[in-house]
Amino acid sequence: MLYRHLQLGFALSLSVVLCTSQISTSFAQPASKPSGGEQSEPLSSRGGGSRRLCDGAELSEASAWSSLIALTPKADNVITTPPDQTSLYVYVPGSEGEETVPLAFVQIADMETEKIILQSQIFALNSNNAIVRLLLPDTLNLTLTTELSATQRYFWQLTILCDLEDEEADRYIEGWLQPLDTANALEPTWHEQLEDWFDQQDNHNNPAPWIEGLSAVGLGELSDLPVQTYELLLETEVTE
Repeated sequence: MLYRHLQLGFALSLSVVLCTSQISTSFAQPASKPSGGEQSEPLSSRGGGSRRLCDGAELSEASAWSSLIALTPKADNVITTPPDQTSLYVYVPGSEGEETVPLAFVQIADMETEKIILQSQIFALNSNNAIVRLLLPDTLNLTLTTELSATQRYFWQLTILCDLEDEEADRYIEGWLQPLDTANALEPTWHEQLEDWFDQQDNHNNPAPWIEGLSAVGLGELSDLPVQTYELLLETEVTE
């Protein structure tokens, strides 16, 4: 069913990074969760096999988490960013044998209230084997912090609908969103730099910062892929 994401129940207990307590939220429960560790580990060493998105037989692990990769400096997928540059970068793999373009949607939950505050409309990916840049709506109000906090952060999840008739075929990637007040910061966050690298490549024909920046955190294998930007539209927004 196309809009089955509207019926997702609270089923996933999240182990908060750098926090001793656990918080429950309302995301679909995939087969397994991604392991932690440093993102600087080369992509080629993170499990063998091809990275084909929607064919479970081709995944390096028999897991809904096996193929999608968030562009973050560490494998905990924490994105620290000012509110005016809130976007998610995710590698979406594919293969020449995949004839259909998958559909996707994004959810964001507030860790303090344990509620979903954003559920995007379903959108079609223009192609696969690319990096998708997901721009969050300006109407989404996120609480700013002046320092990293495991309790004042948001949880995000991108879901790929590989088969509209088979929910178990869905693919997921998750992470954390930490909106920071960087007005008095001595240096930009990694995600601010990522946006600048993208701008240099996309608008100024200067790919060197993008290539060097991704390579420095073990993501160099993705640096030559196309980047597709999507402005997320709200399906529902919880305010109470």
